[in-house]
Amino acid sequence: MTHVSGRSIIALVLFLSCMAVSAQEKRAMEVADIMKFEKVESPSISRDGRWVAHAAVPDRGDPRVLVYSSDGKEQLEIAGAKSPVISGNGKWVAAQKAVPASEQLLSKMDKDKGSRTGLILLNTSNGEQSLYENISSFSFSNDSRWLVKHHHSDKKNKNGDKDKADNGGLKPGTSLSLLNLEEGSEEVFPFVTSYAFDSISQHLAFVVSDTG
Repeated sequence: MTHVSGRSIIALVLFLSCMAVSAQEKRAMEVADIMKFEKVESPSISRDGRWVAHAAVPDRGDPRVLVYSSDGKEQLEIAGAKSPVISGNGKWVAAQKAVPASEQLLSKMDKDKGSRTGLILLNTSNGEQSLYENISSFSFSNDSRWLVKHHHSDKKNKNGDKDKADNGGLKPGTSLSLLNLEEGSEEVFPFVTSYAFDSISQHLAFVVSDTG
């Protein structure tokens, strides 16, 4: 005859209980679960190797930018942003402020241009973030002293197509802002269509197109 001790019975009961709980926790993956997956986009690393940034983009919903220190001690997040760019000195991360998914849906329903992209600037030394609306593109200078921001056209201007036609098909430019990252001062140039820094960050060249 085989004797089973009380301890063995208790152990068996606990094991079966754990198995039952585990079976209850497991379930088939649903579409809602898949929509929460995030795809890594636009990965980059600072020149000094201290910071890494990338966008985390879900199948549905709003993206975010994650910024990590390479030693693993710090992690920063820029909500609602994508396409991060790290300045040469690693002190700044600029990311495109994405149009919220809910607003994109409403814009399609209204057949309107809807909201515009913007810019979010993160200071990696203190985590502070600055938001700039209505920005179509941006760029750091190679010496990390300057940030240039090119604005979208004014969507309230209903004469844009007429101005373009009257100017021989040439589209009018938009405002260009030059931000001094060290001092916080800013200078604005109107009617700019394109721009570029020189390699040593001494000059900023831009093209102006004024329909006036």
